Amino acid sequence: MEVRNEIALRIEKIREIFQHVMAISPEHKDLKLLAAQLEETENEFRSVAYEAAAMTLALKDLSNGNTPDQWRT
Repeated sequence: MEVRNEIALRIEKIREIFQHVMAISPEHKDLKLLAAQLEETENEFRSVAYEAAAMTLALKDLSNGNTPDQWRT
């Protein structure tokens, strides 16, 4: 049972990071500042933060009818 609780806590942490980054990514005009903020995420979960930012930036570009230039950057 302890293993299941650990897994549930880790999944919850991933969800929280993903949602937080999705909320802050569109606010950033300067991608270097966004990257600096993502680097503050715990090493173990940093890839989740970058994935959320990449997805959010790509969706923002595509929803505006643009090519995903911000995502590529």
